[in-house]
Amino acid sequence: MIRAKRHWEKQVTLTRVSAAFALLAALLWLVSALWPIPRAFPIYTVQALGGPGTGHSPALAALARALKRQSAFSAAAALCAAVSAGLQGIDLFKP
Repeated sequence: MIRAKRHWEKQVTLTRVSAAFALLAALLWLVSALWPIPRAFPIYTVQALGGPGTGHSPALAALARALKRQSAFSAAAALCAAVSAGLQGIDLFKP
């Protein structure tokens, strides 16, 4: 009886930890999806006489920062989802 109770307590603990990681993954993906990114940015071009043109935009740096932040949140969310799935797998296949 005690052994069965311990097994049940471990199963509940794994389930709860797995659920917590799944919720954290969902929250991180939501933050990533809602992270503000620049919708428009000016691009300035300069063309040398008879040569190819070049372009630049100061707003591209802001876009790069926003995309890096989104990627970091998405990566953390994917890691949390992987941990959650791994814990569920352990719970499913353990004796």
